[in-house]
Amino acid sequence: MNQGRRVLLTLMGAFFAAMAARLLVSPLVPEAVAAFETTPGALGLALTGMWLSYALVQLPAGVLAARHGARTLVVSGLLVTAVASGLLAAAPSALAFGAAVVALGVGPGLYFPAAAALLAETNENVGSALGLHISGGDAAGVVVPLAVTAVTAAWGWRATPLLGVALALAAAVGCRLALPAPSETAASPASSGRAELRAALGRVFFDPRVRRVVLFAACLAFCFQSITSFLPAYLQAAHGLSPAAANARFSLAFAVWILGMPVAGRLADTVGTDRVLAATVVLLGVGVAVTVLAATPLALLAGVVLVGLGMTWGGVVGAKVMAALGEDGRTSGYGAVRSAYGVLGASGSVAVGALATAAGWRVGWSLLLVLVALALCLLARDARHASAD
Repeated sequence: MNQGRRVLLTLMGAFFAAMAARLLVSPLVPEAVAAFETTPGALGLALTGMWLSYALVQLPAGVLAARHGARTLVVSGLLVTAVASGLLAAAPSALAFGAAVVALGVGPGLYFPAAAALLAETNENVGSALGLHISGGDAAGVVVPLAVTAVTAAWGWRATPLLGVALALAAAVGCRLALPAPSETAASPASSGRAELRAALGRVFFDPRVRRVVLFAACLAFCFQSITSFLPAYLQAAHGLSPAAANARFSLAFAVWILGMPVAGRLADTVGTDRVLAATVVLLGVGVAVTVLAATPLALLAGVVLVGLGMTWGGVVGAKVMAALGEDGRTSGYGAVRSAYGVLGASGSVAVGALATAAGWRVGWSLLLVLVALALCLLARDARHASAD
């Protein structure tokens, strides 16, 4: 097996572990609310902290990878993920549980830029390699909710985060053994990395085209983080589903999402990124509306499928970001843009959780419709500016 394929397969497994550790939290929200006598809003604040730490840590992670080697950052990120998962299982209070949830964002934040750098260095078809890498992580969304149901039923909710510990540790060992040592890959000087970081942040704040894409992507990130944080809890509270049934529908949404992403990417190459983005955002809005208004199990199932289809924008947004940055700014700019819209979108969990606590789950969930409408307005505005240019 050549080096590029070995690195890709290893990192697909590693990203599965990193994503699984974070996704384990979402199906546990009802259990944690009951165990700690807290509220969805309080846990939403912790989940927002997790996504915020994930986004912010990616900014210095690239510089650290340049200084210490990408493999070192990948392994370190996985070890931090394992420790945070262990703290989650042992949390004695709501505060400790929330702190562990926030810490779960740090490890994957260290991991992702270093993994992307390794894939770019060892694979000729970088776009394809990055897409397959992401799909490895997304596959966790299909498996994790079902695993949570089985483990929680057998041993209680505190046993569930231990799955994250085991997966992250196994992935760390595999990466240490299979990935090339720092000396075998080209690393940029730390000073060069810092200069690129400053330049990339400048594009985010001062380039109007990049700024418009960041705001649009932030709306979608808000929806993504809210859905991945609260869909099982929403289905249980608003529609009376059992934990097993809610987790099964969560898995279904992820399965549709994974299968739909390549189709969305091919359509974007054929008809254009903006048209595909508009279609996926509309599907997302319709799906959210159906899950709010559904009066029958079949209608609710259809709404979940539509939500999954509406989440297939990930690769297409990446293509729009690359187009906005241009060839000269792609290397350093992509991470900065990803961090920027991740930080802005991180408010999704706390906003939906707080509104659900104050006014009920259906009202909290309906907030996503506002973000969908805002995303469509921003996309239309960007299209007008692009045609004017």
